[in-house]
Amino acid sequence: MEYEELLSKNYDEAVVFLLKKYGPATADYYSEKSYNRFKAGEIKSIAKGKISRTSEGLYCHHIDEDKVIMISTQDVIKMLDIPYDYQRKERLVYCDLIEHGILHVLIAIENKNKSTLGTVGIGGYINFIRPELYLWFIMNEVPTATWRKNCYEKVYMEKNEAIELLAKIDNFLVNNYQITHEMINEATENYFYKIR
Repeated sequence: MEYEELLSKNYDEAVVFLLKKYGPATADYYSEKSYNRFKAGEIKSIAKGKISRTSEGLYCHHIDEDKVIMISTQDVIKMLDIPYDYQRKERLVYCDLIEHGILHVLIAIENKNKSTLGTVGIGGYINFIRPELYLWFIMNEVPTATWRKNCYEKVYMEKNEAIELLAKIDNFLVNNYQITHEMINEATENYFYKIR
C-alpha cells in the first residue's frame, strides 16, 4: 500500500515523493504584502494566495512545519514572528488527509530528541488529523461541507481498512516516539468532546 511506503520514508523523502505525485504549488500561501501588513499590525487578517486544491481532495502542507508548529495560524505567526519565507510556494506540498497525517508523524519522530522542537508534528496528527479520519471512516460520519467531502472521497476506505491503517500509523508512532496508545486515544476523545 502506498501509505505504508510513505511511512517508511524519512520526512524529506516523503515531501519529495508528494511533490512528484501532486506537483508543486503555484502560489504562495499568503500574499507577502498582506503578511507584512498583518505582522506590522496594520490589518486584522492575512489574504491567502490561490493555494486551495480541496476540489481535488488535497490539503496544503507547509514543509517547514518540522521547524515551527501551527505555521499558518495567524495568531501564531505574530506571536512567534514566523518568517514569510515559510509561506512561499516552494515551501508548500500537497497531500491527502492520510498523507498529511503521515507527514506529521514523520516530523514528530525526527524531532523527538531536539529539545526546542520536540513537539512539532505530533499535535497535528493526534489532535486533528487522526480524529478526523476516525470520525469519517470508523464512526461513519460523512462530512457535509463540499471541500471536506472532496477530501473524504479522495481517501475513502471501508471501516476495517481504516482501523487497520490507523493501527499501523499509531503503532509506528508508539514504537518511535514517546507516546502511548492511551494518549493517542485520549486526544481523539478530546477532539470529539470539543466538536459535540
